Amino acid sequence: MKLIKRILATITSSICGGAVCIEIFELNSLGYTSILDYLSTLLIGVYLTAPFIIIVGLPCSIAITSIMKYINSLKILIELILYLLFGIVGALAVLTLFLLSDGISAFSLFPRILIVTLSCSLPFGLSSILINRLYKKTI
Repeated sequence: MKLIKRILATITSSICGGAVCIEIFELNSLGYTSILDYLSTLLIGVYLTAPFIIIVGLPCSIAITSIMKYINSLKILIELILYLLFGIVGALAVLTLFLLSDGISAFSLFPRILIVTLSCSLPFGLSSILINRLYKKTI
């Protein structure tokens, strides 16, 4: 069941991050003419964000889950703060990857990268919390 929860959270996070990515990086500068045009551009955004979510986000989620085992009070708030912090760490990891390839000019992309990573990490955290709550209510 834990794997299904992480897959659902990853899908949610990829869609949210993809939607923000296509707007932040202006992947469709001509505008959307139909819903299919938007969905195809959204799919490109998902393809751009999903690998980073899988490589950086899933290990962070596992780390947050192991940290949350030792916390008793204010669990939801602390978990959201941890996802926020790990989103910033994820932005620094992605920036490091860009710095290795593009050099110093990648620093100008940091605000955009930060917005995209936060739009991935916070929905991942929220969907994980909601899935856990719904799963506990059904048992």
